[in-house]
Amino acid sequence: MFKKFFTQTQLSLFLQIGILINIIGLFLDLIIYHYFPYNNFLKILADNCNNTSILIVCTVIISQALMLFLKKHTKLQHQYPLATITIITFLGVFLLWILTIENDIEGKFIIFYSTASRLDHSSKIIFIIATITMLLLIDLYRTLDDPTIINDHKLPEVIKSSVQIVVRKHIIILIFVYGIINFTKIHKFSVAILNYSTSTLIFDLTLLEILIPISWLVAIGYYLYHKYNQKLQSL
Repeated sequence: MFKKFFTQTQLSLFLQIGILINIIGLFLDLIIYHYFPYNNFLKILADNCNNTSILIVCTVIISQALMLFLKKHTKLQHQYPLATITIITFLGVFLLWILTIENDIEGKFIIFYSTASRLDHSSKIIFIIATITMLLLIDLYRTLDDPTIINDHKLPEVIKSSVQIVVRKHIIILIFVYGIINFTKIHKFSVAILNYSTSTLIFDLTLLEILIPISWLVAIGYYLYHKYNQKLQSL
């Protein structure tokens, strides 16, 4: 159903490039929304960096995750092609949601505080901006020094880590939304991100409503075509 077009070394390189572009895009967000808030060209440039990075990361991780699933469930693939296509569709959209949410929450958090730092010069805001800068520099160093290797053993760890990060981020968001920790600026940001996450989830569910029937039709068409070829060969 899926074929390998690239080696694990090439895929690891693509993933490293995607992560590096993501870090560059986040640095651009940090700088642009503080120093050039009205420059639409630079904002579009940063958006394109972020979109390119998430496209590369999602393509590499989702394609390899689906291939790993099919590799481990060969009987299911041959005996129940319709069920297999339905499962991998769910799996693909779920991973797309996880990876996109993880990337977007980080980006929106940086944009939020970069904008806030332009209007508010309090020590808290400065400390948060400095922390974000240090974390991005650490991520940049780690990516260059020890890039993530994509293989059958490492991939589940990458996916598990992404899920854990998203869950932790949403727990923190909910804490601020319901006022357990009283920080007005983060509370406003958390409400916006929670609404964004909800709307993204609804979009993905709508996408599933479209993809699953299409997948079924493709599977049925392939099944009928395969049967037809078998009958022709038996004549």
